[in-house]
Amino acid sequence: MRLRLAMCALLIAMASAISTAAPFPKAKLDRLIAAEMKRWEIPGLAIAVVKDGKIVLEKGYGLRNVRGAETVDEHTLFGIASNSKTFTCAAISMLVDEDKLHWDDRVVDVLPGFKLADPIRAGELTLRDLAAHRTGVQTADRAWWLSQFTRAEMLRRMRYLEDAEPVRTTPIYNNLMLFAAGMALESSSGMTWDEFIQSRIFKPLGMNDSLTSVAQLTPGSDFAAPHARNDAGALVPTVWYNCDHVGPAASIVSSAHDMALWLNFLLAKGVAADGSRQLSEKGVAEMMTPQMVIRSGFESIGRKVRMHAYGLGLRLHEYDGDFFADHGGHIVTFRSFVCMLPDRDAGVVVLTNSETDFPHALGYTVADWLRGAKAGDWIGAYWKNTQSDREEIKSAEVKREADRVPNAPPSHPLEAYTGVYENPLYGTIAVTLKDGRLFHCYNETPHFRGELIPWNYDVFLLDPELDFRDKELVTFHEDASGAIASVQISGTEYKKKKE
Repeated sequence: MRLRLAMCALLIAMASAISTAAPFPKAKLDRLIAAEMKRWEIPGLAIAVVKDGKIVLEKGYGLRNVRGAETVDEHTLFGIASNSKTFTCAAISMLVDEDKLHWDDRVVDVLPGFKLADPIRAGELTLRDLAAHRTGVQTADRAWWLSQFTRAEMLRRMRYLEDAEPVRTTPIYNNLMLFAAGMALESSSGMTWDEFIQSRIFKPLGMNDSLTSVAQLTPGSDFAAPHARNDAGALVPTVWYNCDHVGPAASIVSSAHDMALWLNFLLAKGVAADGSRQLSEKGVAEMMTPQMVIRSGFESIGRKVRMHAYGLGLRLHEYDGDFFADHGGHIVTFRSFVCMLPDRDAGVVVLTNSETDFPHALGYTVADWLRGAKAGDWIGAYWKNTQSDREEIKSAEVKREADRVPNAPPSHPLEAYTGVYENPLYGTIAVTLKDGRLFHCYNETPHFRGELIPWNYDVFLLDPELDFRDKELVTFHEDASGAIASVQISGTEYKKKKE
């Protein structure tokens, strides 16, 4: 009898707790976002919050384009950039379920043509190494960022990637390694990466807004414009960057609504909203299992972080007794942040169309709300970091100006600098002369044109045409005969091709 009464009391207490559970503070979120979007100068933002398999909030704020009146909603498309990597890893996990791939397969065995500068390193690496950023291979982002190579050509050029650290010892975030993992998926599935993502993930999950390429956007549809600052400091819309050539690492375009479905799918351990299993529980668990320890770089806001690591397409950490699985994305002023609390069946996604860290700050703040914990000052901490970064940029510009030799003209006639310069990994730079001014173009790609303004002697200031690219110094070098023979940009040398 006493046991029965105790059980009744427990059930009543549980029911009371459920009925009095605090609802998600939507009004508080509205006020916070309204204030911070103004401070961070964010044109448009979309957010979705999920809990216990439900979408408890999905909403848009601000404008798709500062030059228009269209507002952001939960279906507005944003570039999610590196959050594409999680999709690629989930897709590989599906093939692991089918015994068509295994995470510890050697890459050279499942991806014909995979080569690196060190053939021993190339033969040693596994798919797990690629997905966990533990290859130890140099990053070389400019190889894809400043090109529009085909995927086949991008894979071919990876044979020039050098070792940077011993394998499986130091995390090196590497977009090209995740790209290669996606190419292994293509080789093993008989489908392109795009076809696989669309047919095996987007369609079964009901992610009807989502695309694998910006080329699939249609004029007049609901998508946000990326924004950058022009030389006058004004925030202006700029071009969408097409990164199809490294699609598995960065090219997905999605909405807050669709990303909420994606979060619920992962939190449900591979079960879609319609109840169908698309990925095994083991497959999701493997993605959320630490594979490579990260020893620094996480802002804990004064809280003790007991674990920080890469999983497979996800960053993992634990603080205050809660396990986090999250990832950020950044491509041409689009910023995205996904944060999951698997043990609480909760998560948040934030999408923006400007160059700020606010998505991370807001995402972690909302995560604290979902945990029922006092929110850390994530926004204050990220804002402080942003101010510090801006000061560093200003200091670098001041130093660049101070180091300049005044009134030092180019040491050669401008025609001497013209020609095509080549690097086997990064591609070409064409330097041309028009109306007495020098211009450069990376890899014959119009988006990557700009002027080379004389700075001092053989140093020029590269002034890109597009606002989302930074100015940088370019140095030309002579050969033994005194002729211009190479150019160096950001530590990379391009040798002049002989006519």
